[in-house]
Amino acid sequence: MEKIKKIKKEERCVAQPFVLAGVVLEEDGEFLLVQEENKWNLPMGWVELGEDLVSAAEREAQEETGWKVKAKDFLGVYTVVKRKPKVLHMVKFVFVAEKEGKSEEENEDLKKKKFTFEEVKNLKNKGLLWHPEVVDQLQDYKEGKRYPLEAVSYFSEI
Repeated sequence: MEKIKKIKKEERCVAQPFVLAGVVLEEDGEFLLVQEENKWNLPMGWVELGEDLVSAAEREAQEETGWKVKAKDFLGVYTVVKRKPKVLHMVKFVFVAEKEGKSEEENEDLKKKKFTFEEVKNLKNKGLLWHPEVVDQLQDYKEGKRYPLEAVSYFSEI
């Protein structure tokens, strides 16, 4: 923690930690990952200003996969600090979701693929995951860690 406190503002990607929301989509023992710039990740992205976490996760999954999904459970909160090349401090809210159908705007150019857990671990070993902690998130999923969606509340005064 002391090492992190000494990081100068100009070394940071953004001034404060930022929030991401995403989903684990599993079918028949395989996990759906999306590809950007030759690396794989869970369907995940930035939470928009004023957006609740569940809606953000479902929206990001639809944008990145072309599928409508429905969050069923809350998997957990994952805090990640890394240098890439500037320092990033991400707070990731990950949900377990199920596919509900294709989006009307499905884009066939979206790069997505299903992988077994072992294949995801191999992607990590080869440096082909955007966020290596995806393996930990999938391990939590495989171990049955789940929380009710009600564990994540949303309040707005706007």
